[in-house]
Amino acid sequence: MTDKPTRRPRTKAPVNAEHVAYDYFAPYYDQYMRHVDYDLWTDKILSIYKQHTPRPLKDILELACGTANISELLIGKGYNVTASDRSAEMLKYAAQKAHAPQLLQADMTDALPSQAFDLIILVFDSINYLLEKDQVSSLLVNVSTALRDNGLFIFDISTHRNSVENFNRYINIDEDKDHVLIHRADFDPEQRLQKTSLTIFKRSDNHYVRMDEEHIQRVYHVPELLLLIEASPLECVGIYTQVYDKNLLKTNTRKLDHQYSRLFFTVKKI
Repeated sequence: MTDKPTRRPRTKAPVNAEHVAYDYFAPYYDQYMRHVDYDLWTDKILSIYKQHTPRPLKDILELACGTANISELLIGKGYNVTASDRSAEMLKYAAQKAHAPQLLQADMTDALPSQAFDLIILVFDSINYLLEKDQVSSLLVNVSTALRDNGLFIFDISTHRNSVENFNRYINIDEDKDHVLIHRADFDPEQRLQKTSLTIFKRSDNHYVRMDEEHIQRVYHVPELLLLIEASPLECVGIYTQVYDKNLLKTNTRKLDHQYSRLFFTVKKI
């Protein structure tokens, strides 16, 4: 960074406020997430699908799709993909992908079309952004309506272990010639809230404009999610890690939050 940022009024964007989280972050999202192996994530999702249903896979919905990197890969594999996100800015960049899905602006808890999909996915710990249990319950009911019989809902969570080990008192700075992005995170174990602050300095002529976003995620424990799924029209048929193919559902699920950083839930419409 060659120019000293000038002090200007902040543009504040707390999560769940009128401004939609990730709108300011959208232009920098793909660069910041360049370390992610999207092919690995996509293969994991498809592998889980094949293990748990005989239903041929054709129509897929990705909720909270962001810039639609997973959806783009699924389209490249020949699937029909619809993708939705709350952020219009994220969808703008999703539409620019070489294989762009059909895009909808919607919250992950909004009503969904009936019996329309074989597979619904919600990845990159997006479900952690639902801060109340009743929001998760509403999501599960809506997903059940939208899934065809024997269809699957696959979502992942960021666990207690991930927050404690990787995102408590965390700070990272990402910089290029056009911007500086400062990512800070803290975890409140009593409230089980993961708080993330994004500060972006965007170059504008001979100065930088500052933008701020605050994101809050709830760290759900595996047993409470299983209870919410049990109370829904769906059935949990599997819990997996990113690396191993072993189904952990029949293990001591109370220990999973402290054993693994990320877990994939597989939920089926019977």
